[in-house]
Amino acid sequence: KDFKHIYGNSDENAQKAACHDLKGLMRYYRIVDRLHVPLMTLIDYRGHRIIAQSLLPISRTTILYGSNNSGRTVHKSNEELVKMMEVAGRKLNLAPHLAGSKRTEKKEILAGPLDLEAHKSRIDGRFYVVDFARVFPPTAEGVVQRTFLYKQFRPEFVKMYTKALSSDAFSPFGGGPNPLIPENKAVMEATQYLLKIQIPRFVKYLPKLMKAVT
Repeated sequence: KDFKHIYGNSDENAQKAACHDLKGLMRYYRIVDRLHVPLMTLIDYRGHRIIAQSLLPISRTTILYGSNNSGRTVHKSNEELVKMMEVAGRKLNLAPHLAGSKRTEKKEILAGPLDLEAHKSRIDGRFYVVDFARVFPPTAEGVVQRTFLYKQFRPEFVKMYTKALSSDAFSPFGGGPNPLIPENKAVMEATQYLLKIQIPRFVKYLPKLMKAVT
């Protein structure tokens, strides 16, 4: 439910964001040795969508990468973890970019969305990654600064696209909606490629696919 009114007062859009969270987690699962993710599932019940997630041995004080306070502080303090996050970003074709907000004390180059958090537990010593809802870049449709939380490229498209794309494109954490920002421009080009080339190409191929399976 969009109880925080950040998805255009739409419960449907909030449910889409929940799907993105699970989708992002699935792509980080076993992508790099020693990066761990929580157990997660989505439960749909009587029109409501619930995210069920396991508890992890982390806290607000164990974060070493990303931000857990809307960008006021951007963490990037553990070299081993930084390298793992960069490897994960390259495998997913996510563009490293300067991340932060107007309130950020010090912006950092990150290999994923600013609010993707990576922690090192003080209990078991493992590295954990959480908050995957914005792993994949937004599509440049309509007023993107209003839709970037729930209108996103599919992971398969991002991985096969010729250029790495920024998770924070068009968001307040990546410089805002200015179309001249390189990361935003790349997302605009990717959106046009998807809509004008990739989708029409698939539509033409679909009859052959249907014939092959019947």
